[in-house]
Amino acid sequence: MEPFSDARIMPFLPEIASSKTHSSMAKPYSNGNLNKPRSGWNPEEHKCKAYPQCYKSYSGVVSSEDVEWEQKESTAMYKKAKQFAVHLHKSDNLLLVKSREQINITLQPSSFEILTMSPVHKMTERAKFAPIGLKNMFNSGGAIEFLEYGCKGGIYYVKINARGAGIFLAYSSQKPTEIMLNEEKVEFEWSSNGVLRFEASWIGGQLSNLHNTIN
Repeated sequence: MEPFSDARIMPFLPEIASSKTHSSMAKPYSNGNLNKPRSGWNPEEHKCKAYPQCYKSYSGVVSSEDVEWEQKESTAMYKKAKQFAVHLHKSDNLLLVKSREQINITLQPSSFEILTMSPVHKMTERAKFAPIGLKNMFNSGGAIEFLEYGCKGGIYYVKINARGAGIFLAYSSQKPTEIMLNEEKVEFEWSSNGVLRFEASWIGGQLSNLHNTIN
């Protein structure tokens, strides 16, 4: 889909798309869907008037196939990713889906949903990770400026540079051994379904350095 122009799901559900990259690593992709009922100028009443017959809920589907990963050379490889972590902003739900697996969405009138899709990176047979970003931001992945996966001394790690403050959200199949934020150990919440979250504090507009260690 072309950023800020695609409305292929159905009438009245325009999509807003944003995808950024840093270095050779892809940042999460955000996809917004809006159910905006029609209204227009009523010449008899001399005012804008909504049309009740247009106030309906609409349903559609979204999948990783809707993302034109190949628009950028650095993200083209993710079109072949086998799994994606998908965060639904308004419902605050984190899903793990297969490539091309469709996600059903129903929007009530004047409602919206924003989906952030992040390719799942396989570090070991058991350890998989996908960053979402700051969940309090509409473009959650926009907070991520740098992403790197690595292994040192048999210990696997994820290094992230992020800008902003709030709850940092990610998918992690394994419970992290520790999370360091600006060289200080921070508490985190992790559930067996892979939802990982922790507080990222504001440091005067500078980048926060996140270091996530997984055995």
